[in-house]
Amino acid sequence: KRENLPLLRRAEALPIIVGEPFAMTVSRSRPNASSRLSWDSSVRAQLGDRRPGAVHAVSQAQMALWAHGIDHGIVVNIGQGQTIAMPVINGEVAGSCAGMSDLGSADMTQQMLGLLSRKYPFVNSNLMTWCRDMKEQHCYVAPPAPHSRLGLRARLAEGDAFGVRGVDVELPVAVVCRQDGSPISIELAEERALVPELLFESLSNCPPLPRLIVECAKRVSTSNLCDQEGIRQLLRQVVLVGGAAELPGIRPRTEHDMRQLLKEDRCFEGLRNLLASPDDVYVLNPPRGDDCALASPRFVTLLGGCVRAASSAGYGKWHGNEAGALRCLPLSGVNEE
Repeated sequence: KRENLPLLRRAEALPIIVGEPFAMTVSRSRPNASSRLSWDSSVRAQLGDRRPGAVHAVSQAQMALWAHGIDHGIVVNIGQGQTIAMPVINGEVAGSCAGMSDLGSADMTQQMLGLLSRKYPFVNSNLMTWCRDMKEQHCYVAPPAPHSRLGLRARLAEGDAFGVRGVDVELPVAVVCRQDGSPISIELAEERALVPELLFESLSNCPPLPRLIVECAKRVSTSNLCDQEGIRQLLRQVVLVGGAAELPGIRPRTEHDMRQLLKEDRCFEGLRNLLASPDDVYVLNPPRGDDCALASPRFVTLLGGCVRAASSAGYGKWHGNEAGALRCLPLSGVNEE
């Protein structure tokens, strides 16, 4: 019976970890950032100022690496409206070296809507959510062309189908249907590859995903935040997180294009000289158990938080300064367990 169970501890007395969004981690590296203070205040408001257990805020970049059992690497979050490459150096987040692009998953959804509306006039903004679902279910990142330097759009414009296979999908009848109420089917063809290609194209204020990562490593190098081996390890341990990181083909394509940049772009000559080889660059797969992945890229940060929470080391062992792995929000109670 419940009344016979001894009370060991109340949940509110236990310390908890709160994942700090990537954008807030970048903001924390800048002086007088009002957004950082606003986020801290929001967390305190939700949990209550009188909570006896300590509340520890930790960068989601650090949490993603914990899921892989490492504390050194570059974590790239492909968010809704931004993509952020965040370096973590020996357990400390280097927000000042982070790279940001104003391109995210929402832009890819908008791209899907735009492409389909040009082919099918009845596809409009009422189908935005459906376009998001189609992007997640049917899109994939195309591999680089083996014998061409042209981009995917140029190759398709020249008539190179590039092995794209169309799939028939039904529009939601609640939004659009035939006069007799039956569903309308349309074909998704080149859109399947063109939508994710946004991440690999050079756009205004939006560097391609591979360049964003390599530039992040270059900033760490020029800032002298770690030695040569540390730079090598950063580029060997790149982790992609977020919903768009689940797109098939995104990891090998990112890895390939990073290697090509290091081989061919003179801007990265100094960084290239620090590496044993430009091919010594790896984008890690999601952590796996015996039979399957422990978490998809969308939930890797959550898994990392669970790994940390289950650790036998006390929270005090992970405390750092404002650039460190953990910081304690100033609530009324502090519990170092």
